[in-house]
Amino acid sequence: MTYDPIEVPTTNDPGNELIGKVIGSKLDSIAGAGFSDVSQGSISGRTADNWEHAHSMCRVYPTLANGVVVTGGVAAWALGSFAVIVPANTIPSPFDIHCLNIAAVNANDTFELILYSGPNGSEAEIGRVRFTRLSNAGAAPHEPFQTPIIPANTQIKAKVASQAGTSNTCTISVMYHHY
Repeated sequence: MTYDPIEVPTTNDPGNELIGKVIGSKLDSIAGAGFSDVSQGSISGRTADNWEHAHSMCRVYPTLANGVVVTGGVAAWALGSFAVIVPANTIPSPFDIHCLNIAAVNANDTFELILYSGPNGSEAEIGRVRFTRLSNAGAAPHEPFQTPIIPANTQIKAKVASQAGTSNTCTISVMYHHY
């Protein structure tokens, strides 16, 4: 077999006989091939995804609107009910969340916030963060938060619990980017 330096492999080409097929096509990416799992795709496709991950525009949801209030349970460290943060069919391409903006917290307390993805009744945890609001700190901080790559149009929900309980609340929005 001979090497053709101008050969361009097809997307997700399984052949390994030529270096171009091992390295692959940059279309073997989440955006190019619609993968929701980074284990798929070629080296070139994964490199394209890493470039998008590091250099695509940051987005906020909800945008140009108030965040979503998430209410904790009445007992210490009891999770409250689900709050929909991103409705289904809202973000039309695969995405991941990088940060949470916690715009308001109703009490001085330590909170644990959990995000979930998926349809009602099939929610799966995608990350959690703990934060504390002190009387001299005002609102809670901007929290780094990393999730797996989430398929397009996926619903995102949240639950929160706090050390004191008493149905404490926080108001959040997510900072994300898409592929």
